[in-house]
Amino acid sequence: MSRTRGKYLYFIAVAIIFTFSFLSSSLNGENNLYEEKIKSRKVKNQCEKVMKIGYPKLHKCASSTLQNILIRFALVNNLNVVLGPGEAGDFGKFEDKFKREMISETPWERAGLQYHIFCLHARWDQEQISGTLGEGTVYFTMLRHPVDLFISLWDDLYRPWVPKGTPSLDELVRQKKNGENNVVEKLRNTMLYELGLEKHNMDNSTAIHNKIKQIEKDFDLILLVERFPESLLLLAEKLCWNLSDIEHLRLNTLHPNSKTRLSQDSTQFLENYLAADIKLYDHFKRTFGQKLKEYGEKRMEFNKVKLKEHNKILQEKCGVKEVSVHLNLGNYNDMDYIDQRTDSDLQYCRLLTMKHLDINAEIVDVQKAKAYNAMRNKNQQG
Repeated sequence: MSRTRGKYLYFIAVAIIFTFSFLSSSLNGENNLYEEKIKSRKVKNQCEKVMKIGYPKLHKCASSTLQNILIRFALVNNLNVVLGPGEAGDFGKFEDKFKREMISETPWERAGLQYHIFCLHARWDQEQISGTLGEGTVYFTMLRHPVDLFISLWDDLYRPWVPKGTPSLDELVRQKKNGENNVVEKLRNTMLYELGLEKHNMDNSTAIHNKIKQIEKDFDLILLVERFPESLLLLAEKLCWNLSDIEHLRLNTLHPNSKTRLSQDSTQFLENYLAADIKLYDHFKRTFGQKLKEYGEKRMEFNKVKLKEHNKILQEKCGVKEVSVHLNLGNYNDMDYIDQRTDSDLQYCRLLTMKHLDINAEIVDVQKAKAYNAMRNKNQQG
């Protein structure tokens, strides 16, 4: 009797465990199943990481963060970046479009190094840059709403360096609206200008249309600052990169307290004044929406969480702290910035928090060593 009862209790216990396991797997089913789909997708659709990348670094379009990602990738994977002759790899006068001859006297060019990544500020020339990078290059860039970009350009490039008491941006826009010439002109349609359209064509609807079509043809992916996490995930998929390849911190960020706010009247004027860049932005906002649909909403939300987790873990490992920095510029406008700091001795952590000029100098030093070593070996063999 006791043996029969024991068997009975045994079967009940097994049934309870099975039921609990089934319910538990059901509760977590969506995420577990989705992770399995991601794993199976990787097995079925094998791809190799893209190592050749062309990226026009557009001012104030999250470009410091993107450049940091690309240069870290270059350093980790022993890749070469197209660098100019300047101390931080700059190309000289920004008004000039990139030409290969700009780098003719650099150590890396004289050494004949093969280039993999273009990611520094330069006015874009697709023919010259594609000729420098060669075949198999993926081209992408990131755009920002033109009015927000206009304000950010003013705050970062002009406002800190004008004397206190200088007219506000609202006042400068009002002056421009009344036909006066001032610094506002330099902030007009900067995305199309940096992508190669000349200033005298900014009111030429045919030239603008043709340029947008050319960009659509030349570039594999156009991303948006306003959808930064989604943009990085679309980029990772295009490049066959892991989430660890797109880990990042917010860099070169102005504190909210220091950001200029425009009146509604100024904003309405700028929406007309920046019409060329708005056409560019609106066109690729539509194509971006299509890319999001193709990626899948649930998949995107799932991977956004995973990327956020990656960034959080990285910050903890590197001991990264966000610090508010106040710059007292004397007779000029004081500014507050958000800085990323780490006390870690790990090189990767240091790279992660570096400002653009610092990480540029890092890749310059590494590439110089490579170039001199290559030239020395070449001379010894010759």
